[in-house]
Amino acid sequence: MGFFHFLDDAAKSISNVAGSLGVHIDVKKAAEGLIPAGAQSGFQAAMNAVQSATSVITPDALNAIRNNLPAMGKQGFDMGLSLVHGANVLAPAAIAADPKALAAWSITHGMVKNDPSNRVAIVATLAADPQAKPAVAAALAQVQAQANAVDPWYKRFFRAIGLVK
Repeated sequence: MGFFHFLDDAAKSISNVAGSLGVHIDVKKAAEGLIPAGAQSGFQAAMNAVQSATSVITPDALNAIRNNLPAMGKQGFDMGLSLVHGANVLAPAAIAADPKALAAWSITHGMVKNDPSNRVAIVATLAADPQAKPAVAAALAQVQAQANAVDPWYKRFFRAIGLVK
């Protein structure tokens, strides 16, 4: 899955919140604390894109914003979009009770379709925070379990036409 899929899914998530923040303010503030100093400008650019989106925002528009950022800003932008995109994934109660853990959980879930190099950098950044690390580990375990539970398309096809059980 390419970076364009990440932008496409993020655009859909932003369009679903249609102008509202889409992420609880406490979680957004906690997420800001997880973003490295050099990446804050990108994170703010992502949050501004979310807040100003009154209708459909396209992946091309998101990519144009992202391309104008420095390298660290791009990581912050990706983390901001991941926060919004992952905010729809229900977290366990222990994680949901802590805004910083919930921010880490949401970012981890939201970054699944991002570039592998971006995912590694984001996970390393999040896992460096001791309060966020357990939420990141739990989210990664859930993502991996979901990935393992999905049969490849051809197995689903063969099952649908009755060739396999």
